[in-house]
Amino acid sequence: MNEFLLYLADANHSIYEKLYGSNRFVYSENDCIERIKLIHKYEMLLDVISMLPPIEQINIQKINKGFYED
Repeated sequence: MNEFLLYLADANHSIYEKLYGSNRFVYSENDCIERIKLIHKYEMLLDVISMLPPIEQINIQKINKGFYED
């Protein structure tokens, strides 16, 4: 279960950084389509995280805080 939580936290962090990191703008139609797909993937990931037991959600939040402290 810990590996799964690490995977979810890593995916959450990396997708968030891609969406809201330094490059928030799209310049072409393909960029826009890729961003829409990424938003959908991020929403699905958040749905999966929200279905976990509360203690596991807290563990993922702690892991994510570790990503942002670096």
